Amino acid sequence: MTSCVRHKCLYASDCDNKCIHKYDLLSSAVSKWSVTGRPCGLTETLGSCNLLVTCNYPDALVEMRADSGQLVRTIKLQSHIKCLNHALQLTTGQYVVCHGFDVDDFYQVCMVDVEGRVTHSYSGRPGCGVGQLNYPRHLAVDEDSQYIFVADWQNNKVALLSPRLELVREFSDGVTEPYRLYFHQKTGCLFVGQYNGRDVFAIQAVVDVTCF
Repeated sequence: MTSCVRHKCLYASDCDNKCIHKYDLLSSAVSKWSVTGRPCGLTETLGSCNLLVTCNYPDALVEMRADSGQLVRTIKLQSHIKCLNHALQLTTGQYVVCHGFDVDDFYQVCMVDVEGRVTHSYSGRPGCGVGQLNYPRHLAVDEDSQYIFVADWQNNKVALLSPRLELVREFSDGVTEPYRLYFHQKTGCLFVGQYNGRDVFAIQAVVDVTCF
């Protein structure tokens, strides 16, 4: 799910029915928008406040107008980027996507341009060593520094990456199967939702990146 303050709406992806559900918080009206592929992650783009959808089968980033569901663009990705989990947009206009699910997949975070070309990447084959991810499930970004948080689900940690996707540090204390992330810009808190669905906790003051 994601939300849009400008349009005062909530959005939920429905992968089985290949659609996005829009809920208007003011009128309580519900809309359903069809998409090509199976939608997974949702987020709001910067500036334009469009809806960015990570789709599988086929694997692509789909940008839609958040008010009407009109297609803005479809970004086809390179063949090794498959089983998309989540994506977001940086202030540079580039997109960051995390992907990988099957044992033969690359488990990566990749930065791509509007043509789908990879400009930077982090990790490769799944693992638990330095520089490796094991099912990167969700992303969050500090809009001021453009540092990126990655929920490294099966490694029980959150990775912090630089705007060039270089590892800055990892957080593992108290982290168990991180599945969803939300960064609260005003307080500098990263909220981590865990896979068991029972716990959401905050990591305090983790984006003072000037000291790294």
